[in-house]
Amino acid sequence: MRRTIVIALAAVAALLAAAAPASAGGTDMDTNGVWVHRPWVPWPATPVDLAAGVYCSFAVHGDPTVDEVRSKTIEEYPDGSPKRELATGALIYQMTNTATGASTLADASGSGVIDFFPDGAQNWHVIGPVVVAIKDGASNLPQGLWTLNGVYDIYISPTKYLTVTFRRGGMHDVCADID
Repeated sequence: MRRTIVIALAAVAALLAAAAPASAGGTDMDTNGVWVHRPWVPWPATPVDLAAGVYCSFAVHGDPTVDEVRSKTIEEYPDGSPKRELATGALIYQMTNTATGASTLADASGSGVIDFFPDGAQNWHVIGPVVVAIKDGASNLPQGLWTLNGVYDIYISPTKYLTVTFRRGGMHDVCADID
């Protein structure tokens, strides 16, 4: 699974319609001009364990309590690997401070279009909330566990450096909620 960060996306019909090539009934044309059906497939989330001091000052365990995320490839490279995908669906994580038991629900139910590049880079165009875990020096955002919300892009470089560019919206400190 291509989960570089704890992130998932939920339905925004206008975004999905604007991003998809003109097609009927979930199909589009392949490079040979043949109509193909590209189904929505589950994109399951997994529990996460974040070590103390890496994201928050304490260890955090995250469990997906709602996981309805699905994705659909809408463009492929000649070798069949995904070039562009849509992702959507509800995703809620229960984030728990393992030392104190304090917990909160973190909504990661945004919607997006993901562009995959041959060098391993990715560009996520997102509307709505997602949850990201940021190590010190690994992003233009500060270290922490954040809920991002609004309209924004997340560029993941080939070295996994995250650059977040907000068009509208902001971020919320999940570590503070469970400290």
